[in-house]
Parts: sequence; C-alpha cells; structure tokens
Amino acid sequence: MYHHESLEFRAKVFALVIASNEQYGDCEEIILHHACNSVYNEDEVRAKILAKTTNEYLLNYKQSGNNDIEKMLLSVDESIKENHKLTSKIDINMLKEFLECCENNHDRKLQSKVIEFLEDTKLHKESHAQI
Repeated sequence: MYHHESLEFRAKVFALVIASNEQYGDCEEIILHHACNSVYNEDEVRAKILAKTTNEYLLNYKQSGNNDIEKMLLSVDESIKENHKLTSKIDINMLKEFLECCENNHDRKLQSKVIEFLEDTKLHKESHAQI
C-alpha cells in the first residue's frame, strides 16, 4: 500500500514551486517527470500518480481564478504542522531545478522565495526534532 499522505504532500510542494512561475509550461513538465521518477526510484505507476496529482493541484490553482500562492503556502505549512515528518519529503536541490524554467526576474525571485521558505521550514522542523 502506498503512503497517500506522502504523495499528496509531495504533489502540493511541486505544485507550489511550479505555480510560483506564472509562465510555467513544458520546461516544468519535463523537470516534474524527472523528479517524480527520481522520487519513486523509477516505479512508473507511482511516478505517474505523483505527476498527475501535481497537475491536478496546478489545474485547481489556475481555475481558482485568484492564483493565490499564499493559500498554497498555507496548505503546505498546515500539512507540515499536522505531520512534521513530511519535511523529509522536501528535496530542496530537486526543487531548485525548476528555477531553470523561469524566464523573468519577478517569477525567479518569487520561486526562489518559495523554495527558501520550504528550506527554512524543513531546517526548522528538523532541528526541533533533534532536540
């Protein structure tokens, strides 16, 4: 049985980072495909489920009309508050690969800040877990 919570969380994180680039498209889709395969060690079924779930989050984000990154950030933060172990599912280096797709400075800065938030959250939760 797959860990549904873990997959959902990863999809939220990927969607958050991708959506922070207003011009996301093919470049992100290629990186997402690679990232999903990397996360699930070439388990094609799970990788496809992760990619599909991420794309569903992105579709919901676009259809919401207000394109509110803050709501997505809060959703990720709430998931972490409910289960601190989810921070181990955040791969900062993998997320930084999406920066390659940003074509303008505004989106690159926003995406960098989102990744920085995730990195700070991960480090904060992991340091408290060791205490």
